[in-house]
Amino acid sequence: MSTSESDPAKTRASVPAPFRAGPDAGVGVGVDRRTRLGIRSGRCPCGPPRREDTLGHTVTQIAAAPFFIASALLVVSGAAKLARPDPASRALTSAGLPGRRLTARALGAVEVAIGGACLAAPGPASATAMAALYAAFALFLVRLMTVGTPVSSCGCLGAAEVPPAILHVLLNVIAASAGVLAAVAPPRALAPFAWSTPLHGLPFVVGGVCAGYLAYLTAARLPEVLRLSGRSTA
Repeated sequence: MSTSESDPAKTRASVPAPFRAGPDAGVGVGVDRRTRLGIRSGRCPCGPPRREDTLGHTVTQIAAAPFFIASALLVVSGAAKLARPDPASRALTSAGLPGRRLTARALGAVEVAIGGACLAAPGPASATAMAALYAAFALFLVRLMTVGTPVSSCGCLGAAEVPPAILHVLLNVIAASAGVLAAVAPPRALAPFAWSTPLHGLPFVVGGVCAGYLAYLTAARLPEVLRLSGRSTA
């Protein structure tokens, strides 16, 4: 009988790791010592998730819905300005800004581009641009509310009249805040993100559409309802 056949240690060493019996059973060749020790002890060798990763995931989950809603509204608003630039042009003139139709259409094109980028490929740059736009819109509304002459519409949605009001300012601030959070922890694109939610995104999409319409009603209709309600009580 040869020496290798009589020596159990040499015989075991000649057997590939995945087929060995004993503490190395199932541990493949090329796995480092730390990983082997972790597998043997039953613990994950990679350790717990880092606090930064957990925090980023939480921020993404919180900001995703308002971020995508604000992005979609930005596309709708930009498309409305491209189709009907006159209301936006008049609002710009009322605020003391260049109010040509070409300026209103250029603003609409920028809104569509940034909103589309946030929906299709969100990232720090596009989310920051969206936050900056909504912050500028909030300041623009404040300017319209403080001019001497009354302004019937801010021109945000083309032919649809959206009077400047404090509620509209707050909605823009919320949208800008969602953009800031998304810039810190960007979500995936809308389609894969929605698909990863329960029922492959059906409740997420339906809820987002309803929330977007509610935001429109809050900005466009609620100020008028409150004004009429105040008249009736007076």
